[in-house]
Amino acid sequence: MRFNLSLASGIFEFEFKTFVKKALMLYQDDKGKSDHIQVSLQGGRLWFVFYVSNNKPGITGRFSSAQKYNDFRWHSVRIERNASITSFIVDHGTERKNFNTEGYLSSFDSTLLIGGFSLDQIINDVSNPDAFYLYATPLSK
Repeated sequence: MRFNLSLASGIFEFEFKTFVKKALMLYQDDKGKSDHIQVSLQGGRLWFVFYVSNNKPGITGRFSSAQKYNDFRWHSVRIERNASITSFIVDHGTERKNFNTEGYLSSFDSTLLIGGFSLDQIINDVSNPDAFYLYATPLSK
Protein backbone atom coordinates (compact mmCIF):
# COMPACT_ATOMS: atom_id res chain seq x y z
CA MET A 1 0.00 0.00 0.00
CA ARG A 2 1.13 3.52 -0.71
CA PHE A 3 0.27 6.67 1.20
CA ASN A 4 1.09 10.33 0.67
CA LEU A 5 2.21 10.89 4.25
CA SER A 6 5.59 11.85 5.68
CA LEU A 7 7.28 10.37 8.76
CA ALA A 8 9.63 13.38 8.96
CA SER A 9 7.85 14.57 12.11
CA GLY A 10 4.81 13.71 14.18
CA ILE A 11 3.34 10.42 15.33
CA PHE A 12 2.61 7.38 13.21
CA GLU A 13 0.98 4.31 14.70
CA PHE A 14 -0.19 1.00 13.27
CA GLU A 15 -1.26 -2.44 14.43
CA PHE A 16 -0.39 -5.78 12.94
CA LYS A 17 -1.04 -9.49 13.39
CA THR A 18 1.10 -12.06 11.58
CA PHE A 19 2.72 -15.47 11.66
CA VAL A 20 5.49 -14.71 9.13
CA LYS A 21 9.10 -14.39 10.29
CA LYS A 22 10.35 -11.99 7.62
CA ALA A 23 8.52 -8.99 6.18
CA LEU A 24 9.00 -5.36 5.28
CA MET A 25 6.23 -3.57 7.16
CA LEU A 26 6.99 0.11 6.52
CA TYR A 27 9.48 2.05 4.42
CA GLN A 28 9.99 5.69 3.48
CA ASP A 29 12.96 7.68 2.25
CA ASP A 30 14.02 10.92 0.58
CA LYS A 31 13.56 9.65 -2.97
CA GLY A 32 16.82 7.73 -3.11
CA LYS A 33 19.28 10.32 -1.76
CA SER A 34 20.22 9.02 1.73
CA ASP A 35 17.65 9.43 4.52
CA HIS A 36 15.33 6.51 5.22
CA ILE A 37 13.13 4.90 7.85
CA GLN A 38 12.13 1.25 7.94
CA VAL A 39 10.22 -1.22 10.12
CA SER A 40 10.56 -4.91 9.36
CA LEU A 41 10.28 -8.37 10.83
CA GLN A 42 13.42 -10.48 10.81
CA GLY A 43 13.29 -13.87 12.48
CA GLY A 44 9.98 -12.77 14.04
CA ARG A 45 11.63 -9.82 15.80
CA LEU A 46 10.78 -6.22 14.99
CA TRP A 47 13.60 -4.17 13.49
CA PHE A 48 13.55 -0.39 13.32
CA VAL A 49 16.22 1.29 11.21
CA PHE A 50 16.58 4.91 10.20
CA TYR A 51 19.20 7.28 8.83
CA VAL A 52 18.94 11.09 8.88
CA SER A 53 21.62 13.43 7.60
CA ASN A 54 20.19 16.91 7.02
CA ASN A 55 23.14 17.60 4.67
CA LYS A 56 25.78 16.80 7.32
CA PRO A 57 27.29 13.59 8.76
CA GLY A 58 24.26 11.50 9.56
CA ILE A 59 22.81 9.55 12.45
CA THR A 60 21.91 5.89 12.13
CA GLY A 61 19.43 4.37 14.53
CA ARG A 62 18.94 0.62 14.88
CA PHE A 63 16.74 -1.35 17.23
CA SER A 64 15.88 -5.04 17.37
CA SER A 65 13.13 -6.19 19.70
CA ALA A 66 13.86 -8.72 22.43
CA GLN A 67 10.55 -10.49 21.84
CA LYS A 68 9.26 -12.20 18.73
CA TYR A 69 6.04 -10.73 17.37
CA ASN A 70 5.02 -13.30 14.77
CA ASP A 71 2.69 -15.04 17.26
CA PHE A 72 -0.56 -14.21 15.40
CA ARG A 73 -1.66 -11.79 18.12
CA TRP A 74 -2.39 -8.09 17.68
CA HIS A 75 0.56 -5.78 18.36
CA SER A 76 1.00 -2.03 18.05
CA VAL A 77 3.94 0.01 16.76
CA ARG A 78 4.28 3.73 17.36
CA ILE A 79 6.92 5.99 15.82
CA GLU A 80 7.29 9.47 17.28
CA ARG A 81 9.52 12.02 15.51
CA ASN A 82 10.29 15.58 16.48
CA ALA A 83 13.29 17.90 16.24
CA SER A 84 15.16 16.26 19.13
CA ILE A 85 13.98 12.66 19.67
CA THR A 86 12.92 9.73 17.51
CA SER A 87 11.09 7.03 19.48
CA PHE A 88 10.07 3.50 18.52
CA ILE A 89 7.45 2.01 20.85
CA VAL A 90 6.00 -1.50 20.73
CA ASP A 91 2.78 -2.58 22.45
CA HIS A 92 2.27 0.69 24.35
CA GLY A 93 5.73 0.62 25.94
CA THR A 94 6.47 -3.10 26.36
CA GLU A 95 9.58 -2.34 24.33
CA ARG A 96 10.80 1.18 23.64
CA LYS A 97 13.88 2.81 22.16
CA ASN A 98 14.62 6.55 22.04
CA PHE A 99 17.22 8.06 19.75
CA ASN A 100 18.69 11.55 20.10
CA THR A 101 18.16 13.23 16.75
CA GLU A 102 18.45 16.84 17.91
CA GLY A 103 19.29 19.16 15.04
CA TYR A 104 18.57 16.49 12.43
CA LEU A 105 15.47 17.09 10.41
CA SER A 106 14.70 14.51 7.79
CA SER A 107 13.24 14.83 4.37
CA PHE A 108 11.17 11.68 4.09
CA ASP A 109 9.27 12.85 1.06
CA SER A 110 8.75 9.67 -0.93
CA THR A 111 5.55 7.67 -0.80
CA LEU A 112 5.10 5.83 2.51
CA LEU A 113 5.09 2.12 1.70
CA ILE A 114 3.21 -0.30 3.93
CA GLY A 115 3.70 -4.04 3.46
CA GLY A 116 6.55 -3.95 0.95
CA PHE A 117 7.72 -2.48 -2.33
CA SER A 118 5.60 -2.39 -5.44
CA LEU A 119 6.56 -4.57 -8.38
CA ASP A 120 7.57 -1.51 -10.41
CA GLN A 121 9.96 -0.13 -7.75
CA ILE A 122 13.37 0.79 -9.18
CA ILE A 123 16.38 0.02 -6.97
CA ASN A 124 18.08 3.36 -7.79
CA ASP A 125 15.11 5.18 -6.26
CA VAL A 126 15.64 3.59 -2.82
CA SER A 127 17.94 5.14 -0.19
CA ASN A 128 18.43 1.83 1.63
CA PRO A 129 19.00 -0.85 -1.03
CA ASP A 130 19.33 -3.52 1.69
CA ALA A 131 15.59 -3.18 2.33
CA PHE A 132 14.89 -3.66 -1.35
CA TYR A 133 17.10 -6.73 -1.71
CA LEU A 134 15.84 -8.35 1.48
CA TYR A 135 12.16 -7.98 0.79
CA ALA A 136 11.63 -7.38 -2.92
CA THR A 137 13.45 -10.42 -4.26
CA PRO A 138 11.40 -13.49 -5.13
CA LEU A 139 11.21 -16.26 -2.58
CA SER A 140 12.79 -19.55 -3.55
CA LYS A 141 10.45 -22.52 -3.77
